[in-house]
Amino acid sequence: MSRRKERKRRWEAEQERQHAEDLAQAGRIGADFGLGELRTTARYKQARSGWIFLGGMFVAIGGLVTGVAFGAADVRYTLAAEVAVPAASAGAVLLGAQLMRTGARTRAVRQLFWYSGGLAQQNLDEPEPRVLRWEEVDSFTPLIYDDSGCVAGGRLRGRTGTEITVSLGYGLRYLVGEADRMLADRLVPELVGAYEAGEPIAAGQWRIGQAGLTRVRGDGREALTPWRDIRTIEQRRDCELTIGLGGRRRRTISLAGVPNGMFIARLVEHAAGQNGIPVTRSGHKQVGGEEHGS
Repeated sequence: MSRRKERKRRWEAEQERQHAEDLAQAGRIGADFGLGELRTTARYKQARSGWIFLGGMFVAIGGLVTGVAFGAADVRYTLAAEVAVPAASAGAVLLGAQLMRTGARTRAVRQLFWYSGGLAQQNLDEPEPRVLRWEEVDSFTPLIYDDSGCVAGGRLRGRTGTEITVSLGYGLRYLVGEADRMLADRLVPELVGAYEAGEPIAAGQWRIGQAGLTRVRGDGREALTPWRDIRTIEQRRDCELTIGLGGRRRRTISLAGVPNGMFIARLVEHAAGQNGIPVTRSGHKQVGGEEHGS
């Protein structure tokens, strides 16, 4: 058997072992928390950035000490210092390099389990899994995008503060569509209800209110764009709104990184409909056979 085939055989065997381990772990967590039917499992291996950062600090310190100690030609050192300082600097550099190498090779494993009733995430550096049932989720923050700018991941947050981040490393883009389907029917009416009650809805530096769209500047000043001045609204990709004011005048509202950004876009669409403003969509993708986007 060639070395290539042997490596492939070992890789496939390791994948099967990990999958069996994930299924067993998912079964235990699902039973303990009553999360329903298991849909799929995924794991994400991430380099330990803390070790890499610490190693880089040691390398920098070692180089800095050497440069400071021997950079000045008019400074004389004892024989012991001339031996000890380079040795300590070299030791720091070597230690830092080893920490960086270890951090790059040693992966922190995060397991994600998707059930009919919610999600669970097991981080191997945490003693207990993070568990979120769909009915407990009060926000989905779009954070991760593919090359076209469409949402491919984000952070789910529950009422008790539990957070689960669905990153690209899991390879589960369709979970975004699932979060949309599971949460929109509950969260969009809540946003619309608050808006109808006269409460301004925060969306980053913007506020959506019955008077119009208000931008809060860095110095705290506010600039209102009344609904009557808005001619068109285009929802581009998943979390970007282009507000047409007539002619070439435009305002862009980015909902990236805004809790419930995808659902706030639907609130804007609701408000636009009340004020007779046409809303168009562009740049959306198909996920799981259905349109992906707000």
